[in-house]
Amino acid sequence: MLTQIFMTQAINPCFQIIRINKEKESPPAYYQLSKKIENLISEGFLKSGDELPSSRVLSAMLNLSRTTVTQAYKRLLEEGWIFSEKGQGCFVSECAIDLDLHKSSIATLSNNIKKPKLPVKTEIAKQALQFPVQKEVPFALIAPDMESLPGKDWTTIVGRVSKSPWMHNAYAEPGGYRPFKKVIADLLRRSRGINCSGSQVIITSGVQEDLY
Repeated sequence: MLTQIFMTQAINPCFQIIRINKEKESPPAYYQLSKKIENLISEGFLKSGDELPSSRVLSAMLNLSRTTVTQAYKRLLEEGWIFSEKGQGCFVSECAIDLDLHKSSIATLSNNIKKPKLPVKTEIAKQALQFPVQKEVPFALIAPDMESLPGKDWTTIVGRVSKSPWMHNAYAEPGGYRPFKKVIADLLRRSRGINCSGSQVIITSGVQEDLY
C-alpha cells in the first residue's frame, strides 16, 4: 500500500532523511517537521519551484498523522517558505532563499551590535532562572504549608492586631521587632528543638533579602 502511494508522486529523496523526535519533552512534531523542511531549503536540497509531497504521502513516509503534516505546511505557508496552488499541491517559494539570507543578515547584525551591560541585580535574577526547581526539604525556601496555618484563628488575631493602636508605626530595628523575634525563637525551640534566642533571629521582607 505504501509503495502504491509513493508511485503516484515523484518524491525528492531528501525527504527520506527527515527524522522526527517523538519523545515526551521534544518540540511538537509539526514544528520539527517544518524546521526540517526549512533546513532542506536553506541547504539547497530543495530549490525554488520544487514540489513538496502531499500530506498523505509525507505522513505515510514519516509515520505521522496527516494533521501534523498539514500544520507543518501551514506554518511554512505563513512564513513564506512555500506556496500552494489549488489542485496542484505545495511548492518551494521563489523568495524562500531570499528569506533565509534575510534571516542570516539579521542574525549577523544582531551579533555585531554591542549589548548593553545589565545591572548586577538583573544579572543575578537572570542566573536564577537557570536554577532547578527546589525539592521539598526541611528549612527550604519554598511556599508555606497552607494546611498548617491556624485558619480562622489566624484571621481573628490579624484583625485584632491591625485595629489595635500599637506604637511601632515608624521604622523598627534592622533585625526585626524584638517581641516578634522572641516569639519565633520560642516556636523554633518547641517545634524544631532548636535552642536559640530572639537576638539570633533576623526578620526580612522576603526571600531576596534572605539570600543577600
